[in-house]
Amino acid sequence: MQIECGCAPDRGVPIQNLTKVQNLTISATGNAARIVAARVSVWRARLHIQNLTISATFCLITPPRFGALVSMKLHRAKLPRLQPAAYRGTACVHWTMCVDERATGWLSPVLHLSLREILLHACVRSQCVIPVYCIMPDHAHFLVLGAHPEADSRIWGRLLRTGWNRLLPEGFCLQKQAYDHVLRAQERERDAFAAVAWYILENPVRAELCPLPEAWDFSGTIFPGYPSLDFRQSDFWDLFWKVYYRVAERNGTSPQA
Repeated sequence: MQIECGCAPDRGVPIQNLTKVQNLTISATGNAARIVAARVSVWRARLHIQNLTISATFCLITPPRFGALVSMKLHRAKLPRLQPAAYRGTACVHWTMCVDERATGWLSPVLHLSLREILLHACVRSQCVIPVYCIMPDHAHFLVLGAHPEADSRIWGRLLRTGWNRLLPEGFCLQKQAYDHVLRAQERERDAFAAVAWYILENPVRAELCPLPEAWDFSGTIFPGYPSLDFRQSDFWDLFWKVYYRVAERNGTSPQA
């Protein structure tokens, strides 16, 4: 897709284009090209967009009023998914869910406690566990691991999203689709798995919201039947895998991890 935009003397000329794109090329005059290209690059990286629909209006304000007004709405096309079987059984999925427009101001200790209850019920009904999760001001990460032959991470996701949307204050909602990454065999080896978990937990540290992952109040572990299990424990991974193997084997499944 190519978008062209420019200006006429002393006034801005809006140019609109609506299409589905995978690769975006922008041709523009003046500062518009630099500003628009930078915005699209940032949004693609931040939202991990692979397929999207762009509805854009570009307006360049000419001298002596330097600057540009860029208004863009990103509407993601349907995200690609693996076959349903990839999310079942002992599959481990890294889910990323964003608040629409990446809005902030909804997260609070009370909402977090209510969301933990929803996470617990979603885990019970989908027969999954969550070694770690991290809720950020505008999005959240969940590492979801099946613990039963009939476990289904997609069911977990639907249950969570339904309950979470009901919890959000008026004016807030989740983006229509979540992003997922099903961990491959090499990513499920003990050290690699822990590295994925810590990458998730270090999100608030990278965002300079706290000095250490353990200090972030909106991270945790959800393992039905084991309320005291928490990633902040010094021997957490030994405890987690011991309990997980016991539960999985009792359920008649052979864990991959």
